[in-house]
Amino acid sequence: MMLDAALRCASSGLPVFPCVPGTKRPLIQRGFYAAMTDVDEIRDWWTRWPEANLAMPTGRHGGRSTFDVVDVDVHAAGNGYPQMTELRNAGLLDGWTHMVRTPSGGVHIYFPGTAQRNGSVPRAHIDFRSTGGYVLLPPSAISGHGTYVTVASSTQPSASVNWEAIREYLSASVPRRHLAATRAAPDLDSATSERVVERLARYVAQTPEGNRNDVLYWASCRAAEGGVRDTQPLLDAAVRAGLDQREAAQTISSAYRRLAGHGPSQLRRASGRGQYPQR
Repeated sequence: MMLDAALRCASSGLPVFPCVPGTKRPLIQRGFYAAMTDVDEIRDWWTRWPEANLAMPTGRHGGRSTFDVVDVDVHAAGNGYPQMTELRNAGLLDGWTHMVRTPSGGVHIYFPGTAQRNGSVPRAHIDFRSTGGYVLLPPSAISGHGTYVTVASSTQPSASVNWEAIREYLSASVPRRHLAATRAAPDLDSATSERVVERLARYVAQTPEGNRNDVLYWASCRAAEGGVRDTQPLLDAAVRAGLDQREAAQTISSAYRRLAGHGPSQLRRASGRGQYPQR
């Protein structure tokens, strides 16, 4: 079964290599660097080690592209599914080709391979594998945990994933605060508040056309949850990204009303005239 899977990968141009049965540890010298599509070599590997797990290098390998993989972890410290939902809603996971359930209950999300670097946002339980990394492929198994299983294939056009945008998005997220019982979030010291809002503003400013208002709303919610009072940097960033100032101000105020019961003071309507302060 594993040999058949390895040969199918090779026939489609995907280089593979064997790992120790039940683990992620390479069986051959040089590990993923030795991955290949040579049918005779692959047949020899799995003849010697018929139960070996099947793995592929990610990103760019040997002058060709394989796949980039966004890894949504599930472990004792938490899981990345809430963050995965946020990323999907923000349009940052569009273009995936297929999804593989991992033995831990997490998911590998595949995209066309690029030369990006590997990365991780540990507190979000999201990792990224591209050039210089590798992942196990179905039907590999981890002892005591289960097998890798393909659970979905996309019928939509594929597109590369932007790990830097994902990392910025996740890094800008602040710890969630339950604000329903209070009218306002607790104040942060000025230095911490500035760092939080600057990271959020940087992400808003870089958002491409199509979901700018949604991303601004998300960033404003994160700012409200973090107790940020000065939202002018968010407003400035939204305008730089191409949003209308009045529309952006209304979006920020709406997020604050939803989460904290009031809008930030600098965005309240001035003197009853229906005007927001100008930049």
